[in-house]
Amino acid sequence: MVYNFIIFEKPFIRPVFWMDETSGQMKDIVQRFFEQSATLSDQDFIVLKEYILQWCMAPPFHQVPDDYLTALAEANTKEELKHMYDLLLDINIDPF
Repeated sequence: MVYNFIIFEKPFIRPVFWMDETSGQMKDIVQRFFEQSATLSDQDFIVLKEYILQWCMAPPFHQVPDDYLTALAEANTKEELKHMYDLLLDINIDPF
C-alpha cells in the first residue's frame, strides 16, 4: 500500500494533513481509527502512528512533551494510540 502525501514546504514548517493525502486511502484509515468496532491492519496502524508522530514533531507543536512522543512511538494497539490522541487533545493538539 502506498500513501502519497503532498509535501508543502521545505524546510519542514508544518505537518502534512491527512486530508491532503492523494491516494484516498488515508481517509479510510482515519475513519476506522474513530470507529470503535473497526480494526486496523498492521500496515495501517503504522501509517497512522507515523502520521500522528509527524504532526506532533512539527515546529508549531514543539510543546508536545517528550514522554508523549515516546508513548506514541511505543504504542502497539489502537487503544494505546487512541489514549495518546486523547492526551494530545488535552494540550490542544488535534492532528485530525
